[in-house]
Amino acid sequence: MRSSCQSPRLMILGGSTSQIPLIKRAQEMGFYTIVADQNIQAEGCKIADSCCLASTFDPDAVSESARRHKVHAISTSGTDQPVLTAAIAAERLGLANQHSVKTALQLTNKKDMKNKFMQANIPCLNWLAIHSKRELKESATKQQLQNLHLPWIIKPADSQGQRGIKIIYSHRELASAFKHSMQFSRSGCVIIEEYYPSQEVTISGWAHSPTECEIWTISDRLTFPNKHFPGICFAHRFPSEAATDLKPEIIKISQDICRAFSLSHTPLYFQFLIGSKGIMVNEIAGRLGGAYEDEWIPLVAGKDILFQQLQCIAQKIGYQLPKQAKPKIPKTQSNFALIPLLFSQKGKISSYQGMNTLKNLPGVHSAAFLQQAGTRIQSMHNSSQRAGYAILAGNSANQLNTLSDTLFNTLKINNSCGKNLLIDVRVETRFTSDV
Repeated sequence: MRSSCQSPRLMILGGSTSQIPLIKRAQEMGFYTIVADQNIQAEGCKIADSCCLASTFDPDAVSESARRHKVHAISTSGTDQPVLTAAIAAERLGLANQHSVKTALQLTNKKDMKNKFMQANIPCLNWLAIHSKRELKESATKQQLQNLHLPWIIKPADSQGQRGIKIIYSHRELASAFKHSMQFSRSGCVIIEEYYPSQEVTISGWAHSPTECEIWTISDRLTFPNKHFPGICFAHRFPSEAATDLKPEIIKISQDICRAFSLSHTPLYFQFLIGSKGIMVNEIAGRLGGAYEDEWIPLVAGKDILFQQLQCIAQKIGYQLPKQAKPKIPKTQSNFALIPLLFSQKGKISSYQGMNTLKNLPGVHSAAFLQQAGTRIQSMHNSSQRAGYAILAGNSANQLNTLSDTLFNTLKINNSCGKNLLIDVRVETRFTSDV
């Protein structure tokens, strides 16, 4: 274990599976890691050099913990809202951070984000922000809603993991949907926007400065066709089939976003929608994605995003990285990758099967089940009950399709009656061509 006196102290917000790669990598690069989480039993707390009880949504608690631990920097990955917490705490303590509070707010609050889209002529859907039940009933609001074509999407302005998001098909559904969505908004604001039948694509990369950004991957973000609770992702597929002929336009829009939001020295994670109206920007983030991008981006793009993030932190605080700290880049890159995000049908998980067999197959980079046996899975309303994942990589579409078939033939999530609860999405994830 590192000495807190000899190593720079890095506070990482969150100790879930999304932050564990950052924790481990920071330790390898010589940082003393302090994890802040409201769950002191989180897996990240167990492997960090130190941990503290502080919600990643609570700037006051994080600021106090960071002051007490005398940290040199605060960071996070794979999650939205802690980006703002990190910025607020860093500003209060005079620490270097990836984003100013203003930029962090624009990246984590959909109202501020969409206002910036409109100011900068970034293509986005028609939308409306509502702050109270009273405002919902006002004549002006009703008139504005008349200008939005049904169906609508309602979502909290500042939530994550698809919590509180719902499709609205009629004005009669609005009041109950508003009440549901508002429960997940800490700022007391929800966004209503036009529903856009489309295919989602995710853009990952790095902004060196507002005028210099690299786009590393464009992948399909495949989501369940849920009539009421949209956007729950079951796989990422690289390269994107939906964006085959749109790469130049996607890169231009991404560059426009970097300039508009003054993004610098930060990971990029953008979600675009492709449909009959062309490309619409859904949401953006200045952080590493939460679908194991730290593992699969090096496989297909030869870029080590965690190294780059930690190297920037080291430079800002004047820390000389150890000579052995180098990017982890495979000697050869794969042309195709598929990241199935495994979900279970409603029920109680009794046992798992097949993971050891799957992990030993060529082309399976990593895989794991995430929920403990005994966990009861409820109806799918958001992505919080993801049951597992796998990272598959290879050099042909056929190879990836075969691996996907093998995965769903091999893995089982059993209930007490022996029924396999694993949701099989092999058909939806298939590559149709060697793009």
